Amino acid sequence: MKIVDIKAVHVNLPLRTNYKSWTGEHKTQPSIVTIIDTDEGFSGISSIEPDRPNYSEQSWHEILSTINIDIKGILIGMDPLDLSRINSLMEKLLYGRYMSKAAIDIALNDLKAKYLGVPLYKLIGGAAIEKIDIIGWIGLEGVEETIKDSLYFIENGFKTLKIKIGKNIEDEVKRIKNLRDVIGYNVKLRLDANQALTPKSALKLAKEIYKYEIELLEQPVSRDDIEGMRYVNIYSDIPVMADESVVTPRDLILIAEKRAASIVKLKAMRSGGVSKTKFMFELCKTLNIECIIGHGFSTTVGALAEAHIAFTIPSIQRACEFVGPLKLIKDISKKSIVQLLQKGYVTVNEISKLGNGLGINKDELIFDNDTLFQK
Repeated sequence: MKIVDIKAVHVNLPLRTNYKSWTGEHKTQPSIVTIIDTDEGFSGISSIEPDRPNYSEQSWHEILSTINIDIKGILIGMDPLDLSRINSLMEKLLYGRYMSKAAIDIALNDLKAKYLGVPLYKLIGGAAIEKIDIIGWIGLEGVEETIKDSLYFIENGFKTLKIKIGKNIEDEVKRIKNLRDVIGYNVKLRLDANQALTPKSALKLAKEIYKYEIELLEQPVSRDDIEGMRYVNIYSDIPVMADESVVTPRDLILIAEKRAASIVKLKAMRSGGVSKTKFMFELCKTLNIECIIGHGFSTTVGALAEAHIAFTIPSIQRACEFVGPLKLIKDISKKSIVQLLQKGYVTVNEISKLGNGLGINKDELIFDNDTLFQK
């Protein structure tokens, strides 16, 4: 079997509302959808979601160029089942560009699982857990909107809420207090600063909100300020979770050595795909640091890639974050997993029933003038 075509396209997907965080406001969701075709009729797909420069290593322009020109020129004619060889070749010839490599790796794993007639999670180790809780994602909002959105998720069965926060410590303390007054303490709260704070302001916030039983504080300071992350993690009674700070295995090792975080969040699209994300989970185990997986903005295809990985990781104990499809008005596939996600958890049996590979076939993808990016 040989690869005969690789194509990446840029789509802009409409969101249910404008979602705000410290990094900016999301009005639409940009996604790069990659399709790999073979001479035997098997195809693999993937979807990754580049964001702003301070969040994503590559822009969507760079990803399209890397896949449609550089990687396509390298891989045409190769056997798509030779994943190790292909990944080694991309590492050798393409420095960095992890998102582009992730798009290819995920699509090739999808293709291989379809060729073998199994769901992706069975290809990459098999199910280690049966059920995974997911978060209710709440943006940088006022008190009333935060309470309203939280109650919606709680009524639908979500047990963990993630709240985006900003720089104003006084406002955020008031917001969390008012939220706890309404929802009580049977639901976990995690806060995500998206690098908004200084180490001192992050520690001040942590001390003031500790009494409200906060599960974790995600990426409180700049992703490059590892010493600042260490300061907050060591002196705060709320554990710090690293997100933007972790791209490569080297980043993960540094975080562990410096004790800059107690928890790490991995993203398949950021780490280089299925193979590397699995490796980084194993590295987390070796380094004795807890990990979860997930990206708040993704298509059904992107969310399924992370769900399949998650079900093979026995150490996952907290709610994961592959909740992007819940934000979309329109997805890239006819088959949706919104009904699976909107109850606050997903099971491996539900994912398995979607089909082989990721569970979405090439002919189930939807591209139209409303979603395809128009230059």
